[in-house]
Amino acid sequence: MTTSHFETLPITDIAQILPFEDVKSLSLVSRVMRDAVRRPLFSGTLSITCPVSPDRDLDGHINKYGEFISRLHFNINLELNPYGTTRKEKVLSRASLIWGTSSGDTIKSIIRGEALSHIDTLSVKFNVNQFVDDNDGWGHRAGSIHVFEYSEHPQEVYKEEQKLIWRAQYTEVWNQIAANPNIKKMKISNLLPKLSSAWYTDEWETFLGRLEDLDISIFGGDNGAGWEAQRMEGFAGFSEDLSTFMMQHAINVTRLRVEAHEHDLLGRCYLNDVPLPFENAQLPALCRLELERIMVSGGLLDFLEGRADILQEIKLHDCMCCCESGNPSWADLWKLIREVNTNVNNISHSQSETPPLADPVPFVYTGETLPDSEEAAEIRELLKQDKGLVLWRYVEIDDKYGFIIERSDENVERSVEGRDQLEYTMLLEELEKRRKKGL
Repeated sequence: MTTSHFETLPITDIAQILPFEDVKSLSLVSRVMRDAVRRPLFSGTLSITCPVSPDRDLDGHINKYGEFISRLHFNINLELNPYGTTRKEKVLSRASLIWGTSSGDTIKSIIRGEALSHIDTLSVKFNVNQFVDDNDGWGHRAGSIHVFEYSEHPQEVYKEEQKLIWRAQYTEVWNQIAANPNIKKMKISNLLPKLSSAWYTDEWETFLGRLEDLDISIFGGDNGAGWEAQRMEGFAGFSEDLSTFMMQHAINVTRLRVEAHEHDLLGRCYLNDVPLPFENAQLPALCRLELERIMVSGGLLDFLEGRADILQEIKLHDCMCCCESGNPSWADLWKLIREVNTNVNNISHSQSETPPLADPVPFVYTGETLPDSEEAAEIRELLKQDKGLVLWRYVEIDDKYGFIIERSDENVERSVEGRDQLEYTMLLEELEKRRKKGL
């Protein structure tokens, strides 16, 4: 087939299903082919690392390919205070430098929606590697091992933003995002557990009120001496603040995803006083709820009951139940969804790893476990034979440091009891009936 014959084919449609490298090769065949594959070749996400490198030609890229860009992504690197920098004027003058010295105006026009106004999807990711080493430049009670340790009152937030460059830049980011009238979908990765004065504004409330899709993962860790984030009053306070300053205003969000860090825990339970970052009366339009590394708590069950009339889909990944008495079980969750959340027609439950059936060998850190008990061995064999069976995860919270302890004995006991699996099976059967009815 000659090139001219090849050019008569529906090249744009073909390019949509080809691997990216093949599309690039196709664009080299001729000018006609290059024009035909411009959209699939250059569409997608414009990713910008801030501060922007002086040699990056963003204006040229936007002028050439702007119409093909459908999503924005910003990687944010905050700046610590140089030694001795505490003057308000110096700190505030560096807030806008988060965008870079040469492309600041261009970046702000993009993030504010003045340029690329057709884009409705934005993601922002904060570089938490900067918080690995404790450094006075991050500020007393605010740096790496202290970023979530202490709670703050609103007036304290203003003071910190005048003393610390990274806090001023953090607020600069949110102020510019809030000015964008086009964004309907927002993803925040490594959300720092600190308030921003930008969240107190009417512009922020209006911005959140326009969102339809919100995806948040929250940065956590320990305090440098072994205490996990959930043991810190600042982290618990931030989760409540997130409910007040974010979820309260998200009145049109139909899909919410919340992910906890591996070293923090969201969801009140025995010895863990960190609430979920959303409450009963919030998120009135929510249809899809996705949770990762979240404790199944009484607060979660109350929220689900309050959304019984509209919630349609629930996804849980690496979530857990507390083994202490008085806390909800997996059976309680599945029963509630079956009996109360009658509009739910899709449930997804997944685990990165199968919960343990035996305890680790003491003082051995290779993942080796003690021999299975007779009951554990039987359960392991049943799991191999029946892929529909699930080993439900139960944990406890260390009473001093707050880290999560996997409870293999509880996993075995609940599996033998069988109530969790029974309620889950009954729920799946009910969902199948709902789908057949077309709910």
